[in-house]
Amino acid sequence: MKRFVILMPLFVNAVMTLRAQSDDLNMLGRFISGTFDNHFQYLKDSTNYSDAIVSFYPIWKNHRGVIWLYWEEGLRDSIQKPFRQRVCRISETDSGSFTFDQFTVRSPAKFSGHPERMEALTPDSLIPQKGCSLRLQQDPHGRYFSGSTVEKSCPGESRGVVYTVLEITVSKHELRIWKKGFDATGQQVWGPFRGPYIFQKTGDL
Repeated sequence: MKRFVILMPLFVNAVMTLRAQSDDLNMLGRFISGTFDNHFQYLKDSTNYSDAIVSFYPIWKNHRGVIWLYWEEGLRDSIQKPFRQRVCRISETDSGSFTFDQFTVRSPAKFSGHPERMEALTPDSLIPQKGCSLRLQQDPHGRYFSGSTVEKSCPGESRGVVYTVLEITVSKHELRIWKKGFDATGQQVWGPFRGPYIFQKTGDL
């Protein structure tokens, strides 16, 4: 009987910890799911920032313990032809710490504007972007989540770019994305130089 009494607090603490981690993951999912645009930023500085729209669509909701999202990003005047299409997997590695993995899909054009078509795919059909996972941390007060890829680990996608660094910060109403490309000397040669794209949430998904 004494052994049961001793173990009960440990069991309760473990359950409460798991529940807290799950709540944090769900909060991150709520923050990042939705449609965002940076129109206000574009109006202030159209020289350095394009007028863009970003959407994170929840997919494969029956997977427990992880959040799957379809990420689509394009220019406002040609949103039907997005320049970025990714599938993202968010998992909790520790209390307040998360891994944000990125994948590409074959024949991405057929998914443009049709996130529901993702339901026909399975995770094992995705192409991992090796070295391009982000490590996100929750703000101690729970106001936002932020993180980046590991420097020099994510290969470049265009000529002259040896590696890229992606930084993301997301809160309840705002998403900041700063993707930068660097050459072999560590000099930034691609991406916005004056800071991240700042998107405001315009709708939940």
